Amino acid sequence: MKQILFIVLFAFVGHQTWAQLPDGSHAIDFSVTDQFGEQHQLYNYLDQGFTVIVCFDATWNGPGWLYHQSGTLKDLYNLHGPIGAPGVSANTTNDVMIIWIEGDAATSNADLAGGAGSQGNWLIDPSTGEPLYYPICNPTQANIDIINTNYAIPYFPIIYEICPDRNLKQLQPSFNGTNFDNNANQVYSEIACTSPTLPFDMDFTTNYNGSVSSCGAFDLGTLQIKNYSLNSVSSFTVNIAGNALSNPINIPWAGNLNPLDVITIDLGIAQMSQSGNIVISILNDGDPSNSTMTQVIT
Repeated sequence: MKQILFIVLFAFVGHQTWAQLPDGSHAIDFSVTDQFGEQHQLYNYLDQGFTVIVCFDATWNGPGWLYHQSGTLKDLYNLHGPIGAPGVSANTTNDVMIIWIEGDAATSNADLAGGAGSQGNWLIDPSTGEPLYYPICNPTQANIDIINTNYAIPYFPIIYEICPDRNLKQLQPSFNGTNFDNNANQVYSEIACTSPTLPFDMDFTTNYNGSVSSCGAFDLGTLQIKNYSLNSVSSFTVNIAGNALSNPINIPWAGNLNPLDVITIDLGIAQMSQSGNIVISILNDGDPSNSTMTQVIT
């Protein structure tokens, strides 16, 4: 299995695209334990306003080892990590957290320290030999299986930037053929997190996953919707229109959805009238740009 995944990693170095989470996806909470026995919960950091950089890697992975040796994660933690934490500068911006996660359930703690099959000692600074203080975590098999599934990990390394609003995007370190050449300053300068500003703003966090062709009735699939409003939302209506439909559809929802929480809506079955478009949106949304999608149906 390791050899197969390692081959896939070279596809990453060649900049091919695999089925990782698309940018704008909603990050699911997780909890992991680091090399010092300390527990780290994603949402705890997000709720404190930290942007969390999560690196999924494996100790046997050559490209991941090169990224580790670049020192980008160490420098990000030193310059921008939690104030007062070991390994963090007294002049930190105090707005970034780093979490490194071993994604191979078969990896032992000894492998983290350079055991058999490992590329080296992942617990020390490769340039100085001093200990690394950002969380380096080796979850149990049950835990990492869930995390890998939730984060659609298709290869190593994969690095996600997760904003306090739970939206994520994948970071794409630039590989020059020998080393990764993105430094901490560049990564930090590209962080562009936002926060809710409107009283009613719903956000689509998944793409269209229904049928794209039909001879009549077709399944519209499901849609994950985030409450990006300043306050809790008790009701909203999903509207499905477009020239591909015989008639527009309204799907009302009622309940209690707190800010930044998500809900999955079953869009049901529609009757096709002709090849054309369907447009899915939230009625009366404050920012239609993040809650409107168009899909061609044939």
